[in-house]
Amino acid sequence: MITEDKLLITIASALEVDKSIINIDSSSENIEKWDSLGHLAILSALDEIFSGAIADIPEIANSYSVRSIFDILKDNKLI
Repeated sequence: MITEDKLLITIASALEVDKSIINIDSSSENIEKWDSLGHLAILSALDEIFSGAIADIPEIANSYSVRSIFDILKDNKLI
């Protein structure tokens, strides 16, 4: 399990942006670097943290906001 803060740090790192601009309301609509490649970087980083468990959660691939990712991870008891 990871904390919300660790999730924010992971997403910021994957997108190569400062953590201070990422929050629970961040999404592909308001973070310029969260494009298709950025999204793949986020999924890859999460997959690494959760040792491949992300592959078993198909809905996360279509999740383009921090809140949605957080909720999906929480629903799957990873947070």
